[in-house]
Amino acid sequence: MKVTDLKGFKNKYPILGEEYVLLREPTVGIIYSHKRAESVAELNPPLFFILSRCQGKQTFEDIFEEYMKVFGVKNKRTALEKVSLTLLTLSGEGIISFRTCPTEASPDQFRITKNFNLYSVNIEITRACNLRCRHCFNNSGNPMPDELTTREWIKVLDILKKKRVLSLTFTGEPFAREDFIEILAYAASNFDVYLMTNGTVIGDDDWFNSLSDKQIEALKKVKTFQISLDSPAPEINDKYRGRGCYQKVISALERIKEWDSFIIISSTITQENKHMIRDMERLAAKYNARLTFGALEYRGRAVSPEFKNLLLDETIKIEGLENKPVYSIPKGATTAWCNMIKGYYTIRPNGYIKPCLMPDDMFAELDPRLYNSVSIFELENKSI
Repeated sequence: MKVTDLKGFKNKYPILGEEYVLLREPTVGIIYSHKRAESVAELNPPLFFILSRCQGKQTFEDIFEEYMKVFGVKNKRTALEKVSLTLLTLSGEGIISFRTCPTEASPDQFRITKNFNLYSVNIEITRACNLRCRHCFNNSGNPMPDELTTREWIKVLDILKKKRVLSLTFTGEPFAREDFIEILAYAASNFDVYLMTNGTVIGDDDWFNSLSDKQIEALKKVKTFQISLDSPAPEINDKYRGRGCYQKVISALERIKEWDSFIIISSTITQENKHMIRDMERLAAKYNARLTFGALEYRGRAVSPEFKNLLLDETIKIEGLENKPVYSIPKGATTAWCNMIKGYYTIRPNGYIKPCLMPDDMFAELDPRLYNSVSIFELENKSI
């Protein structure tokens, strides 16, 4: 069927898939996936308008006619081609489906009346780390003296639940806290969980075998694991992260691939490993993992003559294998932006809030007044 031909579905009722939530933001709309615990698409105003009507109550024809009136569309044929192609693509990806009869979607899937919808919170649960990566921009290692207790973190999660937050991303090195599995179990029962880790603890057989069945079940509830690995060559990865790290990460990947979780492999790209990206893609494919890259930043422990010589001196673009998109990795400049307007923020280990993902030292330097100015506990009974 041609994408401009409405005969096949013009009288059918498009409906957003149960896995997804449509949210309005000040500048764009987003499609959020419960299964991945993250946003999977940003939408321009016309597409957001169309998807906001995909609630199973209107036919495609009715939605398209309304879209033409609201946006003053003159060229019906061109608009029909674009809209049809987009909806068919979303249908192919399972984001929407077409029903033959009206079927009302859950109201919780459409957060579209407010311009700001808090949907995700990053929790830097500790500054402690079991590794001392030589290029760590955050200088992680020892815990902050005022980090929240187990009970306080549970209280934080209760506050976020009242705020109707959908997902939590745990950062820092969560497994450096002995109580993290307890906190994770509570979080995974109330939120979609995305977990960033260096992977070495999960890959430690002695640690994993010491867990109870209940604790293992809590781990298996994590929607997405993002694990750090800088090279498919053990000697290069371990030169940065420490002896034996590569093998423990591989053990973690072997373990997680048996669970119903997505895997993302995160690599710091330098002059030394930039030629290995294709090999990294092959390694990731073994674990059905997605790759994400970031350029080495001249911050934290990376401030040294050795790492200064390893900074990327240009943006590199590498065409992915098997017709995948081109990877574009900008040279190592730190970009700072406010994520509050995009529906999420960061809670630091002591409970204070950052409206962004930038390192603490950079945030404190940018605005010392905000550094320790707003605690999550102060927002318990306030709208955000």
